Parts: sequence; C-alpha cells; structure tokens
Amino acid sequence: MTDPSPFPPLTLKVEATGATDDDLLIALDEVKRLISEGFRSGFGSNESGSFNFEYNDTAWRQTNES
Repeated sequence: MTDPSPFPPLTLKVEATGATDDDLLIALDEVKRLISEGFRSGFGSNESGSFNFEYNDTAWRQTNES
C-alpha cells in the first residue's frame, strides 16, 4: 500500500455529446477555456452537440490559500 498523496484531490466531471469526434474535441477545448477563466461549472450547446462540466478544487484551494 502506498502513502496517500500529499495533495488534496481535484475532480473534473465532463459529459459531452456530439455527432462527430471533432464535436467532442471542440467541447473539451471549451471546457478547458472556461476552467482557465475561473469557471467551476458550465454548459454549452450548438447544432451538433452539447456539454456540461463540474470542476471541484475546493480542497486544493483551502490547502494552498491558507
């Protein structure tokens, strides 16, 4: 058994649907952009797909902002 990580867990849940592989890649790029802009959850859609996400970094922020 290994020692637990000294870093609190980050979690990211993404659900994406699309008509093509490119639709899914576009959704993931949009999720990355939104997270980098500070959003912790979101959704979006267009004519060929949709996505929603939830990013949880609460434990990490509490540890690193203290």
